[in-house]
Amino acid sequence: MVLGLGGPGRGICCWRNRVRVRAVCRRCGCFVLALLLGWVWTVYNSLIGLHHRVEQGWSQVDVQFNRRHDLIPNLATAVAEYRTYESETQQVLGKSGHRF
Repeated sequence: MVLGLGGPGRGICCWRNRVRVRAVCRRCGCFVLALLLGWVWTVYNSLIGLHHRVEQGWSQVDVQFNRRHDLIPNLATAVAEYRTYESETQQVLGKSGHRF
């Protein structure tokens, strides 16, 4: 018995099987590693895409804030002009009410 493996010649056969098993394990390991790298690549790209979407969203918020900031002075002048108009209208109605 060679190395206690069950008979003459058995040791060489087991050695060949071990080499085959190692080769298969090496191939499977490479395949799993390739899958893992592909998954990491995909996750990284999706995170970068989400980051760009967030930046674009905040950019749109800034645009809206700037538009509203630009509209506030126009609104203030419109309110002031309307206040003047109403004041003049009330004065005219007050004067015309005294006549009748």
